Amino acid sequence: MRPAVGIAVLVIAVGSAHAHDAGQKVTAKRAAMACKSAQTLGTLRELMDDKLRFGNFWLEQKRSGECRTFPLGTEVIVEQDLRSKNKDGVERGIMRARAVGEEDFYWTPPYFYE
Repeated sequence: MRPAVGIAVLVIAVGSAHAHDAGQKVTAKRAAMACKSAQTLGTLRELMDDKLRFGNFWLEQKRSGECRTFPLGTEVIVEQDLRSKNKDGVERGIMRARAVGEEDFYWTPPYFYE
């Protein structure tokens, strides 16, 4: 019986995403949205199902300098990685990081980095 329990624990641990540590350098494994305000990033997430509204809002935020994209391969240094699960067990997360060599911090989805 013990081996089955050990395997179940291993599957749960591997299946769960782990938060990045403060100061850790991670790399974008795909293009990632990044905004100076967590609230703006949240609005973008809410608009994702409405392509027109999302596109208009995204362009407006990029033009203003509020948001940008971290391209594939961008190295960022993590300041904060916050993750939680909602009542349905769905994991949500947001990470505050800055690109290596830059000073400005941005909020970005942590799942886009390894």
